[in-house]
Amino acid sequence: MENSFHAESEWLVPFRILSLLILSAVRFYHVKDNDKVLNMWSSW
Repeated sequence: MENSFHAESEWLVPFRILSLLILSAVRFYHVKDNDKVLNMWSSW
């Protein structure tokens, strides 16, 4: 059971990192593409 949990967590780690990279890339693209989005982020 412990090994199964370890394998699952090892499979999830790269997936979470990949999703974070995609989110940051999309955010960067929108900020670079649209100044209104940049203003929104700045106001936050």
